[in-house]
Amino acid sequence: MVTAEVVTGFDYSGLDSETRIIVQQRCGEVRSLIKRSGADILEIGQKLIEVRDRLKHGKWGAWLGAEFEWSIDTAENYMRVARQFGQIPNGSDFHARALYLLASPNTPPEAREEAIALVESGQPVSLATARSLVQEYKTPAQKPALFAQGDTVQIAEGEFKGRSVVVEKVEGAVIHCVSEGKSQPFLPTELETDKGQAIGKKPQQWAAPNQQQTLLGSYESMLQVEQERCSLLEKQLAAMIQQSEQTIQSLERERVHCDQLRELVREIFDELPSDFQGRAAQLLARGR
Repeated sequence: MVTAEVVTGFDYSGLDSETRIIVQQRCGEVRSLIKRSGADILEIGQKLIEVRDRLKHGKWGAWLGAEFEWSIDTAENYMRVARQFGQIPNGSDFHARALYLLASPNTPPEAREEAIALVESGQPVSLATARSLVQEYKTPAQKPALFAQGDTVQIAEGEFKGRSVVVEKVEGAVIHCVSEGKSQPFLPTELETDKGQAIGKKPQQWAAPNQQQTLLGSYESMLQVEQERCSLLEKQLAAMIQQSEQTIQSLERERVHCDQLRELVREIFDELPSDFQGRAAQLLARGR
């Protein structure tokens, strides 16, 4: 039997042997699953999660593009399904597009829970069923988002109160804004709209209408913001320490040069004109 070597654009030579073997094995498995039905979405997602966790930063996107010509968003769709439905033995009772729809971040958790309950009771979930569940649990009176990408808002609290920032992206209850070229996380309670509408202070006011975002979830968002801020401050501190070390090194070099200059003056002191010896003596006295 003649075998053909599969040539890809991804460079595996930079990986350790264990990681290379596992990643290449998962690659072959994912390729075979892609050729099958949507029932294998769960397994694809699980394998992709394993590969992403093993590859170092920067290699994940390169591997996806080289092996499958996928974007990171495409892979994220598979992995999102795996994360949301990982407790299900298999996804064969779900229509493929139903899995994607139910795993979407915009889908109410109750819709997913009822879909899982249907499958556990022996009823398959079609795309039409999934759409019906999503529509049923979506809140008709849900308020429009106060912040959207590209909006200019103001910081309502803290040291930079009143400063205008631009919304970069919104991730749940965390608003990422750009100020002076730097991205920083904020909570909705720390911002106000361009019309000066301040947001309420109580975290529970940000619970979703379907009550799935609990008070604990709000505090988790606060913790996420503070962790990101700590990370930014740590990076700034590290940069300042590095700059200080460079300044100290420069200062030490200048001190050496000054000492060399004074030593030179001492050596030629007797040869200097009498008019200059007084000034030279003052120069030498400064170095004592």
